[in-house]
Amino acid sequence: MYGIILSPFEIKFEWDLGNYTLYPSQITWMPGSYRAYVSVVKMKQVSEIYSDLLPHALCAILSITTSHPFKSPRSHPVPFYTSFPKLEERALVTYGLTYPVLSAGPGTLRIEMDEREELSLASNIREIISLLKTIKYDVYRKFMQNARLVQLSLINKREDFGLSYQLLVSSIESVA
Repeated sequence: MYGIILSPFEIKFEWDLGNYTLYPSQITWMPGSYRAYVSVVKMKQVSEIYSDLLPHALCAILSITTSHPFKSPRSHPVPFYTSFPKLEERALVTYGLTYPVLSAGPGTLRIEMDEREELSLASNIREIISLLKTIKYDVYRKFMQNARLVQLSLINKREDFGLSYQLLVSSIESVA
C-alpha cells in the first residue's frame, strides 16, 4: 500500500522507517512563490482498512520529532494509485494544493539538510516507531493524541498563532 506525505522541506534520500519507506520528495511549483514537497510512503504489512489513516499517524510522528509540520491529504484520488511511487505532474499539483510551502519573499521557510543530518533524522524516527510498538496501547494512544495536537499546532502557527498556542498548551496538559 502507498500513501502521500507532504513535507515543509525536500527529502533528498529514501528513509527506511521499518514498516514504512519514505521516498524522496517530488517537487512541484504552485502559483505565486509556492512549491510543494510531495513524498510517497510505502507501507508494508498494512491492512487496507488502515491505509488512509497510517500516513496521518506517521505525519504526527514526523512533526513531533522534527518540530516541523508534516501533512497528509485526507483522501487519495483513485486514478493516481496507478502512478505510485513516481507521481505524474497532475497528481503532484493535486496533492501539493493541500500543503503549499512559501519558497520566496517575506516569511519564507527554508530548511536545508545534508545527507548525514537527514539520515540521522530518519534513524531517530525509525527508533521512535519501533519504541511505539513496544508500549501498552493506552500509553500509545495518549502519545499519538499528544503528537497530533503538536502537529496541528505546527500546521496552524502561521495562520492562527492563538489557536496554535492553545493546541500546544493542551498537548502539554494532556501528559502532565
